[in-house]
Amino acid sequence: MDDAPAGKMWEAISVRERRKGAFIALGLLVAACALIWASQLSNGSLAEGWWYVWPFPAGLLPIAAAYWFKKRRLVPTPESAAEQAAKTAEGQRKQREMEDKWWFRYPMAALFLWGAWYIVERKPAAWWMAVIAVLVAAFMAREVSLALLALALLGAVLGGLASLPLPLAVVLAGGLIAYAVFRAKDPSIDTRLPLVGRFIAHRREAKQTAEALQNPFIATLDVASKIYWSENPSLRTSVNSELRAEVHKQLVEEGLAVAQATNPVQMLRERLADAVIEAAQFQVLVIPPPPEEDASGLRGALGISGELKGNLLELAQKSKPLREWLHAFATRSPDDVWNAVLHRHWITLARANVLAALRKPLQDAHPVKDMDWYRPFLASQCAYQEHVYREALGLRSNLGTDALGASIEAVKLSIYVNCVLQGAQYPDLDFKDRMEQAAQTTTE
Repeated sequence: MDDAPAGKMWEAISVRERRKGAFIALGLLVAACALIWASQLSNGSLAEGWWYVWPFPAGLLPIAAAYWFKKRRLVPTPESAAEQAAKTAEGQRKQREMEDKWWFRYPMAALFLWGAWYIVERKPAAWWMAVIAVLVAAFMAREVSLALLALALLGAVLGGLASLPLPLAVVLAGGLIAYAVFRAKDPSIDTRLPLVGRFIAHRREAKQTAEALQNPFIATLDVASKIYWSENPSLRTSVNSELRAEVHKQLVEEGLAVAQATNPVQMLRERLADAVIEAAQFQVLVIPPPPEEDASGLRGALGISGELKGNLLELAQKSKPLREWLHAFATRSPDDVWNAVLHRHWITLARANVLAALRKPLQDAHPVKDMDWYRPFLASQCAYQEHVYREALGLRSNLGTDALGASIEAVKLSIYVNCVLQGAQYPDLDFKDRMEQAAQTTTE
């Protein structure tokens, strides 16, 4: 039973992490006591005051015990973490926009200049603080600062050219004109300049990234791909960095392809349906049976049982699609089969979750999370896939009391895909309406 509050889930704390935390607390305790006792020993007060260290055991021993015995902790679910990260990114974007307005920056520049004057007048010894304040003011009023700097450079250049021999001055002037012409045709010429080229390229890339992240779709793609995959705490220790980087690149490229499509919503629906169908094929294979905790929250819905995990090796032989997929890997042992399935589950579910998150900036998600259609859609395809696997194993389906009834229910669940692909605003309602119409037709 999942007793986690809404938006939270239980995360298992590894023995290694618990042991490390307990040892750090105990190490701090020993170090603190040793320092105090050494000080007391030096002044001859150890005999009567050795017990003065009691606050350290009272404070650090419970911390060590908490690390040692606590086996799980509450953490945000990936969905709530992605939503919170998106809100934070949007808030930071709005803050940057406000801070970039001239009516905010110029008063701040004046305030820092006044502060620099005040420091020079009242605290001349802290002149370095005045220098910092002037630099901050120059950055705040950067248009004025750049204009003054440009005038100073222009004056220096003109003065320098005036003192040069005429032929050399002509060569330098011609070089500046040629550079201006080439830069107009190819702005990237700046990045090929000696010494400063790499700095300019880095600054330009950072600026382009910041501008891109101001787009809600791109910001959501960036956050979701990190939350669900590349920076997911439970995956960082289980998936090597090369695979994380490769899959992250694929997720971003797919999201950008959706953003550039003529009809982004339709393309997203098509890719999401494909992702959910594939994710369901592996999701039902890793859901554990009771009483083990089910992190997916899908067990018990629509006949999803958690029984397939214990039959994975048999299923790997009897399910043709699964057997053909595993044939591409060197699966020689039960651990090989489990690891291949588990890694594919992580990848396919991350893809489905990222694509589902991208519906929000496209206004294709329900504003009320509990009424959204993504989770019911995923559950329906997991239930359908479990039915298919149970047929391959020769087990009774959980979708009906007899084989015919179960097959009919499985066909109904497959119709959910059509509800998503055919553009219904709320596929869950469309699916419900279709099932009611089918039931009426059957009774008539």
